[in-house]
Amino acid sequence: RGDAYMELTQPRLAAGDYLKSIELLDGPDGIKADPEEKPASRLGHARAIRSLGMTATKEEAKSASKDYETYFRLVSRLDDDNEK
Repeated sequence: RGDAYMELTQPRLAAGDYLKSIELLDGPDGIKADPEEKPASRLGHARAIRSLGMTATKEEAKSASKDYETYFRLVSRLDDDNEK
């Protein structure tokens, strides 16, 4: 739903959905999910927050920055797995 909210220019709603997705993926059953879902959710959340522009709070901006960092770490790990 986060992607749909972004298409509808509703970044706050999208950010909430991405956060829920991250929460579930980081939970005990997250291991069952497609490994590409984790980085996609982090990237989606970061982009949703970035779309808020100057209306984003300092905490949201820090969260988005952390999400970008996590996204790149996860993607580089996926790339390493694909090269083996």
